[in-house]
Amino acid sequence: MSLDEALNRLTDRERAVIIGRFGLDGAPPKTLQAIAIEQGLTSRAWIHQIELKAIRKLGHPSRRKFWEGTEFDAGLKQRLEAYLARLKGMK
Repeated sequence: MSLDEALNRLTDRERAVIIGRFGLDGAPPKTLQAIAIEQGLTSRAWIHQIELKAIRKLGHPSRRKFWEGTEFDAGLKQRLEAYLARLKGMK
């Protein structure tokens, strides 16, 4: 399976957020605010929550094999590690 197939396992909104945040459509990566405006949401926090949920899904071992070794890999790993560190700090 490819990265596109892994992304297709996300909801439409999750996929749009990940594509925008990482610039997977060839455009420069977008800010949370820019994606919130595109998605018709009033809060960057909502986009951040959607992004974290999608990262959790993509970080699952059953999906990780689809994107490992791609350019997407480094950025996603960094965000996933930061998210997991925050979760550990909440306990």
